[in-house]
Amino acid sequence: MGEHDEVRPQPDFELVMPATAEHMMLARQALKGFAERARWDPGLLGDVRVALSEACSNAIVHAYRDRPPGPMRVALTAAADGVMVEVADEGAWIDPDQGAGPGLGLGLPLMAALSQSLQIDGTPGRPTTVRMRFTFSDADGP
Repeated sequence: MGEHDEVRPQPDFELVMPATAEHMMLARQALKGFAERARWDPGLLGDVRVALSEACSNAIVHAYRDRPPGPMRVALTAAADGVMVEVADEGAWIDPDQGAGPGLGLGLPLMAALSQSLQIDGTPGRPTTVRMRFTFSDADGP
């Protein structure tokens, strides 16, 4: 590992599937089951579901442009104070500042507003990983 690499815990849930709208729905259903088992507050589940959908939509629409859909990885890692959600693709990152591609450009600001932190690891033309951290309120699980 390089000096800037960080050790990440193994996810509590991981799903690798084709980057398609049908599979995004599967990821949303899996998230719902994960959240219900952990007894999350419905408001937190709603925020995470919207942010997960936006991250998956970005992979579906932008990562595999002009080629068949490739893999999309969704991972959930629980912590005592919240949950980390990751969505990764093996496609090509498109710099949002370039305005390339379809869409209104609201997905990244929405993910940032719904989560406590948003990290995007991507370089134009390379795969992308989106990491979002959500913190439990007193009413939420685990």
